[in-house]
Amino acid sequence: MPKPKKEKTKDANEGRDKSEQEKEKKTKEDKTKEKEARKKKEKLCRDITKEFKDSCIGILKKDSPKDLEGLQKEQNDIVEQLKNQIDKLSKKREPNNQSTQGAIAKRPDQPQPHKQPEPPPDYDGSGTTTHKSSSDRQNGGKTWNAAEVRSLEAQYVEERDKLKMSLEDAKHGIGQYEKERRELEAKINKLKQDIKEANEYCRKENEKILEEARYKIDALKQEHSLEVNTLKSDLQSHRTQVKKLTLEKKEALTRLSELAGRKLLDNNPNIADLSTEIRPTKIGENFMQIYDNEWTDAFEELAQNGQDDKKCIDTLLKILKEAFEHTEIKAKNFEATMISIISSCSVDQRKSKTEESITKEEIGLIRQLKKVSAKRTKTAIQDEFVKEKTWIKWQKSKIFAEKCVEMCWYMVIQTPPMALMFDMKHMHPFDEKYYKKYMTSGDRFDFLVWPCTLLHKDGPIVAKGIAEATTADIALTETPVPAVSDTKQDKQNQVGAQASEPGRGYGKEIKTAEEFHRSVKSRDRGDGEIKNPRLPKGDTSTSNSYPEQEGSVVKDARENIPSGNGSEQNGFNGFVTKLSIGTKL
Repeated sequence: MPKPKKEKTKDANEGRDKSEQEKEKKTKEDKTKEKEARKKKEKLCRDITKEFKDSCIGILKKDSPKDLEGLQKEQNDIVEQLKNQIDKLSKKREPNNQSTQGAIAKRPDQPQPHKQPEPPPDYDGSGTTTHKSSSDRQNGGKTWNAAEVRSLEAQYVEERDKLKMSLEDAKHGIGQYEKERRELEAKINKLKQDIKEANEYCRKENEKILEEARYKIDALKQEHSLEVNTLKSDLQSHRTQVKKLTLEKKEALTRLSELAGRKLLDNNPNIADLSTEIRPTKIGENFMQIYDNEWTDAFEELAQNGQDDKKCIDTLLKILKEAFEHTEIKAKNFEATMISIISSCSVDQRKSKTEESITKEEIGLIRQLKKVSAKRTKTAIQDEFVKEKTWIKWQKSKIFAEKCVEMCWYMVIQTPPMALMFDMKHMHPFDEKYYKKYMTSGDRFDFLVWPCTLLHKDGPIVAKGIAEATTADIALTETPVPAVSDTKQDKQNQVGAQASEPGRGYGKEIKTAEEFHRSVKSRDRGDGEIKNPRLPKGDTSTSNSYPEQEGSVVKDARENIPSGNGSEQNGFNGFVTKLSIGTKL
């Protein structure tokens, strides 16, 4: 049985009240959630803003580098960091906006698309329900009473208000987000402006720093250049001074050395002056070369012109002795002339005053002048000697005489003068310390061939002389041939007999002139060995240096060679033919 009408209306009102309560409760919950969401969003915005601000401040508070390249790099880093912060904030905003929009879209009070409401029922003015005909109900018509209509209207009004409120809230949220967006954009623009200003400030500071650096660099360059120029000037001045002092020192040392050398060489024949070729050792060497070369050529020339060997030797020895005496006179005259010029008086008239007025230094300079001008003065002395000795006719003899004058001149200008030993005594014991044997072995002097050269009178030997040797047994049966320097008493004291043939010497086996000259040309002494025919027995070289001294006599490596008549005992293997003195060629 259907319920009565009042009960139905009551049940409908209770249902509506209950639904309205549920809706109100749900609306309150939604508002609470919305407020909480809004608060969360505001807090998030504040946090994001603070974080962005702090990060920007931290970025901008960094110390700017001093160099331009560092500033540009720092500027790029700041822009990149700000971009990253903006991207992070944008990413954080997007999910919040989506969640908020989703919440708004799901709110129940938001206007939802709904079906077209059914047309209101027909009701009369009494407020009672108008009953339709059965045909209207069949056609879908519905009968509405006034309470239902009011309830529906109230429900629609409530839903409309909720939708309006939701719309207002949405508009308010959009405005809030728009405001926040504008604020963030303003902050970003401000930060960009700050960055731009910072970049401009950094650029100006960099330019200022660079300008100051350039100014300092230019100042330092100028200062450095000035200092370098000053140092160069000082260095050049010091170098000039050092060069000048070095030159002065060198000149002083040279003068000191010359002075010491002059003092050392002054009357000290034991010290050789190596600064000149005209020194005793060199003179001795060249003097022996005259014997090896010019003496041999002149000997052959004289022999070819009819003189025997002894006559050739005597002639050449006479030329040498007269050349030595001639140069001695010239040296004394030279010194006397120079002293006379210095003292401005005649040597003969005021000799004592001249000797008193001349000093040791002046005498030393005169002797030094003799040495310095020796090569120039020798030519005039050579020409004068050859002109005076008219008996020297042959060309090679003249050459020999000129060479003898040259070497003798060099000897006599030494300080003290060198000496030649011409005073060999016939049949005196043969002294191998001073002489080498010419052709024949023996223990006695026969005759002189070439004089011994001494450093000074009674001094050490510079070069040994050459002399012919003989024995006492041979001297008893042969007529001795006096030496060039023998005195009359020496000739009277000589012991010996006449030779078996005039001019044949001591009776030894001899060579003919033709055989002798053939042996000279071939340098063959008869034993199959090629030797110098004019060098003494057992010697093939001349002395080029001072021998070892023992008083005024020196030791020689060949002085212990035993003497005797046997050819093998004296080193002449198979050499038994001797050149006899006085052989006519």
